[in-house]
Amino acid sequence: MKRCPVSRLPIREKPEWVAPHAENGYDTVFCLIGDDIIHFVHRSAKPEISLAGIDSRRFLTILKDLNLSGIPLYLIVNFEKVTDIEYLYSKNFLNFVFNWGRNIRVIVLYNVNNEIRNDLDRFCLIAPENVCMTSTGSYREAVEKILDMKKRKSWVTVEENPSSGSTELKKELLASMTRISLLHILNQQMHPPAPDHEFYPYFLAVEEFRKDMIAKDAIYRKKKIKLQEESERRRCETVSRLQQQISLHTGSAKEHEGRVTALKKEIQRRDEELQRLKIVEEKKSLSAEEICRRISALGRDDLLENIRQSHSGKKSIGDIADLKLSDEDSIFIEKLKRLHANLTENELHLCLLVRKKLTTKAIAQMYETSTRGMESIRYRLHTKLGLGKHLSIKAYLTGLQ
Repeated sequence: MKRCPVSRLPIREKPEWVAPHAENGYDTVFCLIGDDIIHFVHRSAKPEISLAGIDSRRFLTILKDLNLSGIPLYLIVNFEKVTDIEYLYSKNFLNFVFNWGRNIRVIVLYNVNNEIRNDLDRFCLIAPENVCMTSTGSYREAVEKILDMKKRKSWVTVEENPSSGSTELKKELLASMTRISLLHILNQQMHPPAPDHEFYPYFLAVEEFRKDMIAKDAIYRKKKIKLQEESERRRCETVSRLQQQISLHTGSAKEHEGRVTALKKEIQRRDEELQRLKIVEEKKSLSAEEICRRISALGRDDLLENIRQSHSGKKSIGDIADLKLSDEDSIFIEKLKRLHANLTENELHLCLLVRKKLTTKAIAQMYETSTRGMESIRYRLHTKLGLGKHLSIKAYLTGLQ
């Protein structure tokens, strides 16, 4: 088992204990030293790293995996190669310390480059009272510091060189600015020095900065409220418009459904009528056969031949009765009704038969009229449809989609 070179405690690692930041070119790798020390390393193939954010969920998942959610924890963070800390990382880091890491006792930062030292010093200055955050030069110093704190059971670091009054004022100034800018604590109380102190103007500048932030925050809140009201108004208008469209489409659908139902009833009535005509035709055929048989018995073959020639080419009512109206036919009749509201039901049905390319003889047979009579009906229909002299009913109805 791998062991820490400083404490000789065992080190646990897992491939899934990695928080990737592919868009920024680095990964944050976690490992456990002993039972309660977690080591963070920012790993990258690039020589420099710009930290962009913290994956708090991945850290909490690791704690749950290790069953460490309720015990005091000690963190060591390696900042080697890190030369820049973005604003979002600063916000994430403080949110992590204040909200997610409630059982964290000590955070030691090491290998800190000069480019980011001020940023990390700010973190240390505003850390929660229950968290000790400090920095050291190396991994060894970081581990030794934690082991010493655990041994003494004290989370307060003792500085070897007590800070002077000026140093404390610098820390207070830096901490106040950090609370205002990163934590957005605009009611931060400051403790400026006497008016004749050299740092007094800087504290006044920070105070003016705080007031400006309060004013900007008030403007932002007003704009936010206005945008929310405008968004809600547009949402209500959109919902109302959509409801109207739904009602309109629902009404149209019901109207269309009613028309389809009426057409289906009409189709059924026509089918029944055709069935009746088919029965009549069958009776006529039987009678005609009987007549032909008697004529044949009388030896009048010439008369029998004339009868056969006169009936050749006629389409039987039986064939017409088998005509089934499809949904497409129903839609066609519905469209024809809209285009020519003056047509009667018989004329609409006649148009459908013409469109289905039935001959004038067959249609006349169906309507129990002569071919000439049907031609007259078609002429009147041609006029009623408003067609030109050179456009036939059949061509017009066939092209009607």
